[in-house]
Amino acid sequence: MREIGIGATFAGLVVLAVAGIAAATPGPRDTGVIGLLATGGTAIGVGLPLWLLNPSTRVSFGAP
Repeated sequence: MREIGIGATFAGLVVLAVAGIAAATPGPRDTGVIGLLATGGTAIGVGLPLWLLNPSTRVSFGAP
């Protein structure tokens, strides 16, 4: 779950960056920017708790 959280968090950050760039460019506004913001925010909102609340797992082979 931790790895999924890391991936979702970084994917959400990328989507939010793309939405910010799209919002900053001149031109007609559509609902695409709002959809990108919602998608990025949701990915971060799901990813961060998964990342931060699941500790990393240590695997060792052999004698302790």
